[in-house]
Amino acid sequence: ETGWLEICHGGGSDLVQVATAAAGRFHLLTRVVALLDSDRLVPHGPAPGDRKRQRLDAVGKILVHVLALREAENYVPNRVLSRVPRQQSKVVSARLDCLKQLTPHQRGHFDMKHGFGDALDGDGVTGDQRHLYQGADPRVLRALREGFGRDLLGRLETISREGALDERDFAAIGPGVVAELRGLLKLLDSVI
Repeated sequence: ETGWLEICHGGGSDLVQVATAAAGRFHLLTRVVALLDSDRLVPHGPAPGDRKRQRLDAVGKILVHVLALREAENYVPNRVLSRVPRQQSKVVSARLDCLKQLTPHQRGHFDMKHGFGDALDGDGVTGDQRHLYQGADPRVLRALREGFGRDLLGRLETISREGALDERDFAAIGPGVVAELRGLLKLLDSVI
């Protein structure tokens, strides 16, 4: 209400412009943090988010965090994924059971919103993620073809406000997730 904290969505490609404009409003001490999806398809692979980080680093005075996992949606706990309208619950429950069969690296780089879509050919994943999902049960991969929808972050926000989540929900996503989120909160706290 007093403007001490503003959260802006950069819309992916516009984030550099949004963060640069926000930093331009400060004259003595810049208090801007940019949070970027890595858009990394495989663990430790190239991260398109790193290119945006470099552009923001060149601007200076903007603190940047590039997510270790693919996108913000990869940090949505299973408890949130399971909360859907009753008419969708059976399908989503089966899909969630399949998601739980993925390794943490596979889950962390799965397209949570859209699923495998056209990247799934026959019994396997094609393209850059082929090696990541090699050996995964083809039935699991087929069940995850659709993903969990575009509203995941909205559902996460709603359930978070209800106080229905705790650290264990995020720890179940994979090793390092809680430490990364704690580090991100510390980064935000440093500018507030």
